[in-house]
Amino acid sequence: MNTSRGEPTSAIYGLSVLLLKLLREHPGAAIVFALDAPGGSFRNTLASTYKAHRPALPSPLTSQIPRLHQLVESLGAPACIAPGFEADDILATLATRQRDAQRLSRIVTGDRDLFQVARPPIDVLFVGRRAQDPILYDETRVRERFGVEVTQLPTLWALVGDPSDNIEGLAGVGPKTAAAWVREHGDVANILAAVDRLRPARLRATVLAARQRLALGERLATLRTDVPIDPALQPITPGPDALARTATLFETLEFTSLLPRLHALPR
Repeated sequence: MNTSRGEPTSAIYGLSVLLLKLLREHPGAAIVFALDAPGGSFRNTLASTYKAHRPALPSPLTSQIPRLHQLVESLGAPACIAPGFEADDILATLATRQRDAQRLSRIVTGDRDLFQVARPPIDVLFVGRRAQDPILYDETRVRERFGVEVTQLPTLWALVGDPSDNIEGLAGVGPKTAAAWVREHGDVANILAAVDRLRPARLRATVLAARQRLALGERLATLRTDVPIDPALQPITPGPDALARTATLFETLEFTSLLPRLHALPR
């Protein structure tokens, strides 16, 4: 998807569609964005293999990043970037603050790592691949899908692996076996302490041989909730001026089909 000038716009268009849908369905909602900082995070220092398998973004996508920042700026909502941390850590930190204040909040993400913070009054709207409907996850739905508590997900992913982050996991250990170990014993340290009681017994040696890798995988998969973010930062509800700026940007990007949806939003 390109403008008449040849500028790629498919990614920013997809994000705009999602934002308009959210603003329509949640009138008056306040928004804050979290963005990855350039240069990686503390996880890359812990493990050089972390996300190392991911190919570089194609140029039509990277060329849209400045437009992404323009869209965020036009809406007037804060955009948090914290060097040394990932956007997921920022969202987890903000969610913890919202939970402490008992404020109902919804995280919108395409990364299942955020399921770790899906506890009342926080839920997670998981946006999958194109053409798939978003799925709303609360604490119960996460437990039903993975078989463990939300706080135990990093241990589960250390055991079964997480290909998206290049966390290897254990050969021969599937989700059901891993979830049973986590439910019975808890975190990696407790699983290692109980290795002589693990079932099936044939996997005990595999667990012992991978003890350091398991501990590292659990740490890599655990979201930080202590990112240094300005305590005064607050989500913002886009007002008439913000929507007018966004309309101007849509005109520049030739998103003519989105203008009626934008103008229909409450002001």
